[in-house]
Amino acid sequence: MYHKLLVCGFSEPGYTEQIISRKSAASNRKEKLKMFQKMITKVFGSKEDRDVKRFRDIVEAVNQREPDIKKLTDAQLQSKTPEFRQKLDAGASLDELLPDAFAVVREAAVRTLKQR
Repeated sequence: MYHKLLVCGFSEPGYTEQIISRKSAASNRKEKLKMFQKMITKVFGSKEDRDVKRFRDIVEAVNQREPDIKKLTDAQLQSKTPEFRQKLDAGASLDELLPDAFAVVREAAVRTLKQR
């Protein structure tokens, strides 16, 4: 910003120094903020780290179910959907069904799309 003022002819004695000192004070605040953010991230972890920790147990549960799901035939795999609906109607929460449902969907993807 002070470059524009100098070009326009606003170069009074002391004026430029004031602008430069304001600019350096602002950059010091930014540096302090960055340092504070890094410190907070080290203490609490990044958003991604917290998300990974939250999902780690679910991923392990899905991986434990994989061998049993692989043994199912295509018809048995398709029959899992009504089974999940019955469990939901009986009062099971989505969190309870998530590992089984995800394992079934993943196996269906492996069989149909050849992707895991």
